[in-house]
Amino acid sequence: MRETSPTFVILHGLDGSPAGHWQRCLEEELLSRGLRVRFPDLPLKESPDLRDWMDHLHSTLCDAGPDAVVVAHSLGAVLWMQYASRPDGAAVDRVLLVAPPGLAELDELGKIRGHRAGYFHRERLRFAAKTVFIAGSLQDPYCRRGFADEYARPLAINPIYLPDRFRHVNIESGHGPWSFALHWSLVGTSFARPSSEDATDHRIFREYPEPGTWR
Repeated sequence: MRETSPTFVILHGLDGSPAGHWQRCLEEELLSRGLRVRFPDLPLKESPDLRDWMDHLHSTLCDAGPDAVVVAHSLGAVLWMQYASRPDGAAVDRVLLVAPPGLAELDELGKIRGHRAGYFHRERLRFAAKTVFIAGSLQDPYCRRGFADEYARPLAINPIYLPDRFRHVNIESGHGPWSFALHWSLVGTSFARPSSEDATDHRIFREYPEPGTWR
């Protein structure tokens, strides 16, 4: 158990995470427990340049410190992987990447810049965090190739296969509060459930409650 709680860094995707999104619900739950949360409002959410986002992320993570816990969704997950591939990236404790879109799908959108400016560096990613998990559904319409083939296998990131109904894990997929994200975030803090103390324990990923309530 840590003597002090980490800073939680939540990274939104394209267009941000509006009210009702599971990331906003997660922020509220963490803050209600008196925990430190950074949820940066990244610039030009509707047509971003990931190079600018990486500058903001660097400042946020340097401020959060090496015990930071990162929870990233969609384009925010791609952002962290690109950032962590840089030689000057700030390392953190734990990372949860949720529903990253495929690079081909980002190309097709035609309004995102910089997503191919860098590259994913498998060895640097190994040292960017003590633990990294990537969660996704194989029915995510924004990653037709599948998150495991696109990212998890080539980058050696621990995969979490979510049920098909989770799709892109957003409001359109029926997601509001998501207890899994809350329980994962609280691992190692005084608020963790007794069975969820170990951030590397795969048993905590066997629970996929329906979205809509905290459990």
